[in-house]
Amino acid sequence: MAAQIECDPLTQAQSEVMLLLASGLLGKEIADTLKVSQSAVKDRINRAKDRLEARTTVQAVARYLSLLHTEQTNQTKENPNENFC
Repeated sequence: MAAQIECDPLTQAQSEVMLLLASGLLGKEIADTLKVSQSAVKDRINRAKDRLEARTTVQAVARYLSLLHTEQTNQTKENPNENFC
């Protein structure tokens, strides 16, 4: 689901959860979408918060989206004729 980027400090599972949170889904909805338990979703969120040095989930999502944007911008500058994802 989530594109794993080279500088991404998160695991694929954590990245997926961050993107689903950013799209507006809640914990139970994310658990249902990924077919995992709600506690697994909470764990992924907490680990992502730690890795992104965020105090809140909202801050973690914002930092993750900023990281994705920065990486996308850098790739576009390096390869202007290639499409990202």
